[in-house]
Amino acid sequence: MAKIIEIKNAPLIFFDLEMTGLSPLSHEIMEIGAVRAVREGTAWKISDQKNWLVAPTHIASANPDALKVFGYSESEWKDALPLETALREFIVFAEGGFLIGHDSAVDWSFLSPALDRFGIVNTADYHILDTASMAYMLLGGNSSISLGDLAERYGIKRERAHRASDDALTTFRVFSALWKELREKGTSC
Repeated sequence: MAKIIEIKNAPLIFFDLEMTGLSPLSHEIMEIGAVRAVREGTAWKISDQKNWLVAPTHIASANPDALKVFGYSESEWKDALPLETALREFIVFAEGGFLIGHDSAVDWSFLSPALDRFGIVNTADYHILDTASMAYMLLGGNSSISLGDLAERYGIKRERAHRASDDALTTFRVFSALWKELREKGTSC
């Protein structure tokens, strides 16, 4: 069973998935990206970063637009890992951490059943923080809270949008900007 971890004392695990579509029932995970950050004073510093390409098992049922968005190519994925292997490595990477994503409910709707399917125990905290929700609370409903728009708002350069490791890194940077803004507004964190 997942643990309860105090965010102030735990490493933060920023994660992103790329999938062959948006339905966990008919699409599959193709890429997992993760950034591990540790607290230094009032800020967070990256301590590790990983990316896992996942071998598709039902590429024929993929949404062609989804494949185009994240740039799937057979040649890049030729040495991709089986999903179970990638998940086991991701959970080891995330152990003892606090998971953070952007629009994380979508990614979690794929990740959670995949972990269950392989009997993999989530060793990270069972709570998941969402930077889109943080941005909405901080900026209100009149601002776009897409990852790209938030990156632009905070002057964050995106390397390759819609690649898991790059989006996990952008999520870390957006979180850091939001965290700083919350502290400047007098929120204790």
